[in-house]
Amino acid sequence: MPRASTPTRLVVLTSLYVAQGLPFGFFSQCVPVLMRQSGASLLAVSASNLLALPWVLKLLWAPAFNHPRFANPRARRFSVLALQLTAVALLLLGTPLDPRAAAVPVFVLVVLSNLVSATQDIPTDAMTVEALEPGARGLGNGAQVAGYRLGMVIGGGYMLTVLDAQGWSSALGLLAGALVLTAVPLLVTGPLEPAEATSTPVPDAPAEGKAAPYFSAPGMASWFGVLVIYKLGTSFGTGSIRPMLVDWHYSLSDIGWMLGTLGSSAAIAGSVLGGFLTTRIARPLPTFALLQAVALSSWVLAAELHAGPWARELVTVAILAEHFTSGMATTALFTMMMNHCRPGLAASDYTTQASTVLIADGIVAIASGASAQALGYTGHLALASVVAFTAVAATFRVRPD
Repeated sequence: MPRASTPTRLVVLTSLYVAQGLPFGFFSQCVPVLMRQSGASLLAVSASNLLALPWVLKLLWAPAFNHPRFANPRARRFSVLALQLTAVALLLLGTPLDPRAAAVPVFVLVVLSNLVSATQDIPTDAMTVEALEPGARGLGNGAQVAGYRLGMVIGGGYMLTVLDAQGWSSALGLLAGALVLTAVPLLVTGPLEPAEATSTPVPDAPAEGKAAPYFSAPGMASWFGVLVIYKLGTSFGTGSIRPMLVDWHYSLSDIGWMLGTLGSSAAIAGSVLGGFLTTRIARPLPTFALLQAVALSSWVLAAELHAGPWARELVTVAILAEHFTSGMATTALFTMMMNHCRPGLAASDYTTQASTVLIADGIVAIASGASAQALGYTGHLALASVVAFTAVAATFRVRPD
């Protein structure tokens, strides 16, 4: 079978990341809002981030996808499609549930959905690393982040509106249908053959690619430091945004529109621009991190004036600015993560890096509830902004790019 063109590969990969954003966007937007509306504390709401634990733990089973039996293009395609079908089945099984009366079954559904999506992400990421030439990785990661955010727009924006108007069953049924549609491009094109040069080797990494040499190779300690701190301030600050908007009396539809639709649309635009600029400017990581920190600071003003006459406009500007710059920063980070994958070990190397980011971000997202409860929303967001600017300074020093 002839190798698909770069635009075709980008369409296929984008559709697969849309598929990941659909259920995650819905559950990550829905669960905190429903919990806060039901009277849950900020600590309990922030603890709901633990439902995404499979996205962190996937590094434990990611090495299995390096095995030759699972690492060829046909096996990658089969794994992705099988896992996507499983995700559809889970959503359909969850349609009879009532999220306010059956919290435990809903939490189980969320965990299982995250487990399937996180596992699907492993062969999808490996396929992305292998299918894109190094020069196409900026645009490829722009498509990746944009696709994921488009899934968030549909799952976290539109579907929250459906949930508010038509109920849980209709929302999950539509999500399942959308997941089926995102599988069509991969079904039509067939397996994605790898590019001739699939990755940039890590200096001094042995051919076997053992985990210890990967971490101990020259420059890797600094790089993993960047992975830990790069989005720490943003994750810490925005971890309490949804309960904050509930406390400010925004409706479920308002939150879905502002965060899920406007915010994710801004992130898509930022991802596309970030993908274009990542390979064209000298230092994309610290540059985008600085923009991200400045944008996060706009939330401090929005929180301070949330009861004023321009409150809604300030919140909207803060959402657009934070999501746009976050899209740029995430695209640059993911591109550099691809460049730190060793030949033949993309499944585990990329997952290890991604899980490092998620572990750090997950810890501070959980801590955000305690911070907001102790400091108030304005103080919490101010502290998060300080963390974000500190990360910028550290990123300049380590020069990972």
